[in-house]
Amino acid sequence: MTRETEPVFVSILGYQEEGEWVALALEMDLRGFGKTFEDAFDQLMSSVEAQLSFALYKHEPGLIWHPAEKKYFELFDRVRKRRFSKRFMGEEGEDDEYEVRVQFPDPQVIAQKAASYRPFR
Repeated sequence: MTRETEPVFVSILGYQEEGEWVALALEMDLRGFGKTFEDAFDQLMSSVEAQLSFALYKHEPGLIWHPAEKKYFELFDRVRKRRFSKRFMGEEGEDDEYEVRVQFPDPQVIAQKAASYRPFR
């Protein structure tokens, strides 16, 4: 597997704030917003791809990893465990007002975007 094809996994927490959905990439502290979680997720993935491709272009991995606040990691963990228990252990309960996902952007898209950047002049 080459650098351009190796997946990068990102933990994503979805929640509602002020009447809209927010999708938060926990390891990168990037957010997407939308009327639905899917809209927020799509916007977030565009930002994640842009951040990863720019870091690749600059050869600066430090531009990628800026974790969100600890409270969001803790919330992600609680929601993920609750979802698992409800789905696989048959536990009862209300549906959460949250979404959780572990996703990776397409590494080839990231490599293509990085290759398309032009130096500043």
